[in-house]
Amino acid sequence: MRIVKAVSLLFIIASWAGAQTASPAFEVASVKPAAPQPAGGGMIIRRQGGPGTPDPGQITYTNVSFNNILTVAFGIRDYQIFGPGWMNTERFDIAAKVPKDTTKEQFQLMLQNLMAERFKMTFHHDSKEMPVYALSVGKNGPKFKESSAEPPSEKPARQGTTIQLSRGRLRFTAHEETIKGLADMLSSSLSRPVRDLTGLSAKYDFVLEFANDESAAMIQPGAELSPDSAPSLFTAIQEQLGLKLEQKKAPVEIVVVDHLEKTPTAN
Repeated sequence: MRIVKAVSLLFIIASWAGAQTASPAFEVASVKPAAPQPAGGGMIIRRQGGPGTPDPGQITYTNVSFNNILTVAFGIRDYQIFGPGWMNTERFDIAAKVPKDTTKEQFQLMLQNLMAERFKMTFHHDSKEMPVYALSVGKNGPKFKESSAEPPSEKPARQGTTIQLSRGRLRFTAHEETIKGLADMLSSSLSRPVRDLTGLSAKYDFVLEFANDESAAMIQPGAELSPDSAPSLFTAIQEQLGLKLEQKKAPVEIVVVDHLEKTPTAN
């Protein structure tokens, strides 16, 4: 009798543990190849909804590549993804219902599990040495100040950084922004990791404006770029912010996709 009770107790504990570690999943999800884009028209890519957005209970991804999905699923950037070349060319539409009170981490796991289920994706984490940029304080120190301790009613309506693109220029206007936040934005502009080595840990107000002719040409194909030249990003960082951006090599965490089906299984 004692043995039977012990076995029963172990079964209950094992069942409870399995329930506690069940991998999160969407309540319902649809994944299908995206419709072909109109010839001669611009490509429309949309990612809406999910935790931290105005619509946390639903995601609608339109015309996204597999790379687009994995940057969200793993919280990484394009340059950290390695796999078949078609991952950046084939396009898909995804609609899914997100359970209430889902955290960002749970949401990422849901996307990973969905890709494993519908595309038979397998992957592993690794590290690869690649060019990175180190952001440090220049010889004469930073040229910006900490955000002032104003009453909430007197502060700018929008905190964080506003990004404006106009005629080949990118302008970052920051209010109560961290240097880590700046490094993340620079990483997007440079398509390389930017490591914050400044040691500056407060929040700051600053403006950074630099040349970004490629983006302007992409927004207005064939447009003549503004003749007045904006400084390069590296020059602007030094002259406008008193910081320094230098290229180095360092190990970077990557995700390697080992197997992936090109066509998703039926919904």
